[in-house]
Amino acid sequence: MKKFLSISLVLCILLSFAACSNGSSLKITESARTDLVEVTLNSAKLTKAVSNELDETCFLPKEYNPQTDKGNPNIAKSESTLVAFDIKMKNLGEKPIDLTAFIAVEYDGKEYVSPAKYGVESLDGKKWNLYGESSVVVAKAEEKYFRGYVTIPVDVEDLDNTFAITLHLPTSEGSNEKFTYVIEGTEIKA
Repeated sequence: MKKFLSISLVLCILLSFAACSNGSSLKITESARTDLVEVTLNSAKLTKAVSNELDETCFLPKEYNPQTDKGNPNIAKSESTLVAFDIKMKNLGEKPIDLTAFIAVEYDGKEYVSPAKYGVESLDGKKWNLYGESSVVVAKAEEKYFRGYVTIPVDVEDLDNTFAITLHLPTSEGSNEKFTYVIEGTEIKA
């Protein structure tokens, strides 16, 4: 019996190490943090369109409507889906940090890395301004909120399906640390 318990304990420890070695797993509104940056994923959703209105709904997921979205540039093209997100970034380091290419999306067992389109920014998460930059640089001691999306080349039929967002955050050692959010499709904000 002691031998069985010892082997079981060792297996449990090994499995917990294996689970942790791929990075940290987080829930919506939990923060991912390295010594240089802290990022909080406030919401994420699979969608066919995001709002193009410059109000509190700007760049949030919306129901696609072919008539009203005729002039909306933020809709999924044929055979693709948008992964809309609302994210807070805080620079903890001594220099500006470029966080342009740090998001990967996993859907149906495949990982997709494509540039994110950042549509709006805010200093308080309430008043949103258009963001026309192609890169995201957060200044020393600065905290900013962004809304945007990543396009994945999959025509997702059920937008409530589970997916994951992995953040690759820089460290002062020059490496990146991975943090993964697993998002249940019905979970927009916690």
